[in-house]
Amino acid sequence: MSKRHLTLLCATFLGSFASLALEPGKDVELQKEPHKANAATQLYISFDQALGHKFENLKNKKCPAVIKGDVKSVDGIFGKAVQTPEKTSVSIPQKTRVTRAIIIELWLKPGKEKKDIVLLETKGEKKNRGWKLELLSAKEKGKLKWTAWHPNGTQSELIANRGLSENKWSKVTLTYGGVPGTGGTKGYRIYIDGYIAAELPSYSPLQDVTGNLIVKTPPDGALDDLSISLSGREVYPKIADKRLEPFNLDFEQKDKGWIGVYDSCFIDDETKHSGKHSLKIETDDLYTREYLSPIFSVEPGTTYRISFWAKVDKFKKGYSAIGVWIRWYFAPEETCSFGGDLVAHCVGDKKFETFDWKKFEAEIKVPEKKEYREKIRWARLQAKNYHSITKAWIDDIKIEKITQAKNTDKGDK
Repeated sequence: MSKRHLTLLCATFLGSFASLALEPGKDVELQKEPHKANAATQLYISFDQALGHKFENLKNKKCPAVIKGDVKSVDGIFGKAVQTPEKTSVSIPQKTRVTRAIIIELWLKPGKEKKDIVLLETKGEKKNRGWKLELLSAKEKGKLKWTAWHPNGTQSELIANRGLSENKWSKVTLTYGGVPGTGGTKGYRIYIDGYIAAELPSYSPLQDVTGNLIVKTPPDGALDDLSISLSGREVYPKIADKRLEPFNLDFEQKDKGWIGVYDSCFIDDETKHSGKHSLKIETDDLYTREYLSPIFSVEPGTTYRISFWAKVDKFKKGYSAIGVWIRWYFAPEETCSFGGDLVAHCVGDKKFETFDWKKFEAEIKVPEKKEYREKIRWARLQAKNYHSITKAWIDDIKIEKITQAKNTDKGDK
């Protein structure tokens, strides 16, 4: 079983809407835009202008960033960026503060440094207080490591599951929100280009800004658009206007874009409803197969007619059903699936019927609720059996936008 499949084992039972660790939509174009300060912003430096030996803090001009050494001004993603050669740094004086929520955002272009580099670091008056962000060496494939100490002396350590690309600007975001039940982030998260690269639940207060915040870069890398805010909000990637249409729902491109949660997709070229291929779901014991479609965009509040063809040769000792579901996403992010709706059961709970190719369909409306923090704009289809001996095929899935719904088959939640 691959490492990716291990991360997907959180989807453990039918009707469970736990977060799924999925690949982001690779065809999605992300927006590149500078930070926008708000009431929670404590510090914001664009690095466009140096005032003598200082950089202006656009949020609080009375608290500028001080240059120590020969800082270079280089081309950034928005105007100019900063590069700190050896024994050079930028420091921002801050007051001691304990918080239960913080977001640190920056744009980073890594270099080719062979050793670990501390990019951001703040230390408290006492030993082992504060936090730091490190860019790990090329040997570690440019991964990020965030270490934080809490007021009680405990330490949290988080390492990203993917690294940054050489000579490419990436949006790096660190979030911490330590108040359970209030919405937003719970614990630590590292985002790279808006997608979660690591997460660790933790609910202790954070000694976030104590004394000076030290800013450095790899000798041949650069840093741009740094901001810190006392907020625990969720962080979603900003998507450009480009829409992502559903594709390969007839399996004519075999398993392109499809993800197997527990194992690789089985594409059959012998039994199919039409074309050359179909998706086969087969087990010889009480086992679950689960396959997720490529991610696609949906319009908030819009109704879609979803249909598919299925053929069942065997279904016994089943504790649930063979069927297709649709799962909802706020953004094409790895872990933002929060729920879904049933499209149709082919074979229901404790029914052991078999049949030749048969069409199933339902009309599903994209959910809209005031308590949602974002509008639902993305979805995946989920084809699965659950803990049963199964031999079945799914083929020719279609998604059509409709203006008037006859009835809506909303599944188990």
